[in-house]
Amino acid sequence: MSSSKIVIVLDITSDILSELTDIATNFILERMYNTPNNKIALILLGTVDTEVSLVNGNVDHLDHMKVEHPLLPGNTELINKVKNIRSEGRINDRVDVKAGLEIALRLFHQETSKTHWMSENRIMLLTDQNTRYGGSSSEDIAKEMNMLKPAINLMIIGPDLDEDQLTENCKALLHLCEKVDNSGHISIRDAKDITGSYKTKKVKQQTTFKGCLEIGSNLKLPVNGYTKVMPCKGVSLNKCDSSGNALVRDRTYHEESQDNKAVDPDLIIKGYKYGKEYIPISKIDESLRKRQYDKELSLICTTDRKNIRKEEITSTTSWVLCSVSSDDTAKKALAAFIRGLYDKDLVAICRYIKKDDAAPKICALAPSVGELNHKLYMVELPYADDLKQAEFPRIKAKVNEAQLGAVDKLIDKLDLDNSDRVGAKAGGPFKATHLHNPQIQRRFDCVKHKALHPDEVLALGDVSQYLNIPSIDCEEEVDALKVEFGIVKIEPKAVKRTADEMFKDDIMNQDNTDFKHFKTEDISLDDHLGLEVKIGTADPVSDFSLVRNKQGLDVACNGLTEVIKTLLHHNQSSDKLLSCVTLLRSSCCHGNIPCLFNEFLRSTWSDNLLKSLCTREKISLITRDEAEGSDASQNDADAFLCHEAIKTEESEDVMDDDDDLLDDL
Repeated sequence: MSSSKIVIVLDITSDILSELTDIATNFILERMYNTPNNKIALILLGTVDTEVSLVNGNVDHLDHMKVEHPLLPGNTELINKVKNIRSEGRINDRVDVKAGLEIALRLFHQETSKTHWMSENRIMLLTDQNTRYGGSSSEDIAKEMNMLKPAINLMIIGPDLDEDQLTENCKALLHLCEKVDNSGHISIRDAKDITGSYKTKKVKQQTTFKGCLEIGSNLKLPVNGYTKVMPCKGVSLNKCDSSGNALVRDRTYHEESQDNKAVDPDLIIKGYKYGKEYIPISKIDESLRKRQYDKELSLICTTDRKNIRKEEITSTTSWVLCSVSSDDTAKKALAAFIRGLYDKDLVAICRYIKKDDAAPKICALAPSVGELNHKLYMVELPYADDLKQAEFPRIKAKVNEAQLGAVDKLIDKLDLDNSDRVGAKAGGPFKATHLHNPQIQRRFDCVKHKALHPDEVLALGDVSQYLNIPSIDCEEEVDALKVEFGIVKIEPKAVKRTADEMFKDDIMNQDNTDFKHFKTEDISLDDHLGLEVKIGTADPVSDFSLVRNKQGLDVACNGLTEVIKTLLHHNQSSDKLLSCVTLLRSSCCHGNIPCLFNEFLRSTWSDNLLKSLCTREKISLITRDEAEGSDASQNDADAFLCHEAIKTEESEDVMDDDDDLLDDL
């Protein structure tokens, strides 16, 4: 990832200081939002104090200048420094901005970090028309800017250097811009427009496909593919704690069972849920499931453009193919192929595999003929599985001439290309190059506002403020449309009724019952029955999880104790009873309610089935070591289980003696 270095030189003696600080703040916020690894330095010109200790070399002539922030990644501290700049902390005289540029160059020379091939060195000078630039010659400073690797990109913001009447200082700045290879100057108004709205970062165009367009088995034309249109997702928001500290995700997987046992990551594979069971598919099976494909772009056929429906080529992603071969013959062959498609109004259908082992796609190649070059626009066509079928009712009513005329007037009024309207432009203002995604703009504005005002609550945003489309007054045409078509206001749908409201006695006894218009979604079954769910004896473990999620652990544990008592009363199977007792003990232990289980165990210990089951499985009281708040120690639990076990053995011995007496008789 590129790490650009930017030095902002801000003249705080300017008469338009507030506007300059707004531009600098917006620029820093956008850089932090888009490319947080950029290094940004801030130099203030015209301060009362002098602080240039971070600069090497002779600093005797650098008075009333301050390195407010060194070349480090931008942060909220830097934003607050720019935002809190006030005119009270400056001197009355102008400071030579050339000295500020000299400090900026020294910061670049002191930077020893590794330079990326896509990185950028930039100096932004923010001043006004009354700036002071000492020295008649700018050869040395311009030469030094051009010699740096990468070369300095000098941007002067503030003075309008295009005016006819320029001061000597402005002329000197203009001369400096002419000497620097990468330089520019923009006015305050243009700078506010540029930094006022969020711009997604520019990414260097890279080829998405390098290969040949295969026509038949013998003809291969070298082409390069580039992404033309792709949805921009913007910058995502990452999770952090309430204090703004970064978090690290630690993900683990557990078995869906009572033990909730963690699974080793090496043992995790993919599986398909077939019914209620999972069919595991190993990594070897997964690799064999996919068919191996080789990278390919081959022509299948050509067809008339009208055979490709508009909804099929209206894709959110498209690519452009062009010839970059050094062979003139290959370029001419591709250009002739594109020209032939264009003249006959045809499109080419091709099979496209982006890279080895990628999924094959069917694409349409639409020709585009220009004065300088010919190219192909490629869009992905849907398969039959991708098309969704929808049925619409037929419109039986016929439209009369008056109704058609009212609609025509409304369409003409809304036409942005209408040349009769004052200020209309060819093509209209509705262009993709002039419209920014309102969701991305809103997200950036929210982050910007919270960075500047962390204690304030965000205000509700209006999408229309991000869409720069002129408003058109068409109330008269809309009113005429209402009269012709008899448009009436549609009442909102009735509020959904609950099951309790629907099945009341007075509704049930009505002659014109609502059952004909009954819909299942009208019954809020979950809301109506959620508090009435109880643990049953059929599947108490699953019922326990449902009650625990809806009503809490205490209610679930109390319900489970009643189920266990019911199972004991009816002498149910020991397996179900054991699972319930084990679940109750573990839940009380983890939920820190050990007394509930201990009291239950003591009160039901007289039951022989429960006693034998717990003695066999060594299920005893919950101790203080297992859960805080328990009233039993480890010795108490051992004594409780051992004492009852001894009693059980003695009773068995008595029974054996009785059996012997019966045998003797």
